[in-house]
Amino acid sequence: MSLASRLQELGIYNDYYYRLEVKTLEQVLSVDEVVNCVLTGLVDGSRRMVCITDSRIIIVSKHLTSNGDVLIIKRKAVTEYQFIKKFLFSKIVIKYSDKEILIRNTQGKIKKLFEYAMNYKIKEYDK
Repeated sequence: MSLASRLQELGIYNDYYYRLEVKTLEQVLSVDEVVNCVLTGLVDGSRRMVCITDSRIIIVSKHLTSNGDVLIIKRKAVTEYQFIKKFLFSKIVIKYSDKEILIRNTQGKIKKLFEYAMNYKIKEYDK
């Protein structure tokens, strides 16, 4: 299934498909990997796109002048996560492999989709 089709199925196509990070994300995704959530937020002061699949959390930063930076976290490495929903400035904390990532200023309306994605059965891929 294409990324565009999956974003339409999740009801978030209009929010994310035209972002610069999508091209980089499409190159990183495996053919049979299932995208379950996409959101944006600030990580270390830069706007990033976060994609949660059935096996990985992919964090993409894309700028007009670069190919983009990608951070990949295996879902099985995640030890704890929390979505703190507020009227403005919701945030996500993900702990993995003795590290922690904070995603600030994310969309509060995406909380249910985020929790669905994080509770989705983890699939192992060869990649």
